[in-house]
Amino acid sequence: MANRYRHASVYIDSVRAVKLTGGTYRLNSASEPVYNDNGYDGETEAPFMSEITANTAEQVGSSGLDLHTLMLRRTKLRVAVTSLEGKVHEMKDMRVTQAETTWANQNGTHTGSYTLRAGEPNIVGG
Repeated sequence: MANRYRHASVYIDSVRAVKLTGGTYRLNSASEPVYNDNGYDGETEAPFMSEITANTAEQVGSSGLDLHTLMLRRTKLRVAVTSLEGKVHEMKDMRVTQAETTWANQNGTHTGSYTLRAGEPNIVGG
């Protein structure tokens, strides 16, 4: 049976350079609660923020670029991820904002995570 789950793709100049094969995608309205004398009165209107926390990233092809290098260069990326509804959310000008590495010599593990952020996504197929 074919794999039903898709990875997120990171593009540089329209070429797929990295695939994120494990992580979390968040779409945040950044709104805040509003209260009046009667209590809760709704939410503020704020710009959307897209965020991906990736715990598995693989290079594609021979670009030689990894997410640490892209972060240090402040490279603007185009990232596409599939939502639960099967629609592609495409973020332009996404940047790697945090890179973390964890290791334990005793049991031979070396893991890490990356955080990528952008504004409101463009929903393809919606």
